[in-house]
Amino acid sequence: MSSYIIPIKNFESDKISSIFFQLTRKIPIDYLDSLLDDCIKSSNVKILKDLILLTFHVRNYHSGKGEKSLFRHMYLYLYYNGYPETMTSLLPAIIDYGTWKDYNLLAQNFLEKKIKKWHI
Repeated sequence: MSSYIIPIKNFESDKISSIFFQLTRKIPIDYLDSLLDDCIKSSNVKILKDLILLTFHVRNYHSGKGEKSLFRHMYLYLYYNGYPETMTSLLPAIIDYGTWKDYNLLAQNFLEKKIKKWHI
């Protein structure tokens, strides 16, 4: 069981609340990227912290949304858009929110993106 509790009700940003309620499997990825980009460009530390918490809440299969692919997308988006050290330091926490398969799938998504970058 997860030892972390993410207090969704304590999000202070309308941006984060808006993303939270729109995060479903049917959200268009381009639209999600624009929402994430808007948060990152705000340079507001509280919003960025809440976005990272939301990323893990999205994956949390106990008390969160349990969304595997959305989690991986959000995690890698944060990694590639200015926060590689932060997201790398949070790798050990993934097991508290998901399963060991998440590591394999995250690595696969990471490598697929690298391969696409090399071929373009």
